[in-house]
Amino acid sequence: MQVNNEIGVVQPIEEIGKICLQKNVPLFVDAAQSFGKMEIDVQRYLSFKNVSGDVLINRLENIIISRGSACNSSKNQGSHVLKAIGLSDDLSDSAIRLSIGRFTTEAEIILTAEKSVQ
Repeated sequence: MQVNNEIGVVQPIEEIGKICLQKNVPLFVDAAQSFGKMEIDVQRYLSFKNVSGDVLINRLENIIISRGSACNSSKNQGSHVLKAIGLSDDLSDSAIRLSIGRFTTEAEIILTAEKSVQ
């Protein structure tokens, strides 16, 4: 979580990201509370660089995943929204969308994270 929704503590994501990169550890950032409150460099947190979104969808069996919003689910292309905010075609095409709900378990989140980095 980049910004705590209750007390507003901001985590140093840039520095954490550098450490993760040095240790070859994937970084997942929940930046939902950051939006509108601080500048977010979307080019750093949204995509799996050099991996097709379709490949990720096919490899992540039993996980609800998409390449974009439900209203664009019939289109086999990267998000026009991500392209509009400046992501390259490569990054836009490698972006995926994962959502959790109130019935999502911690075990399911861990499983998804583990499968995502394999």
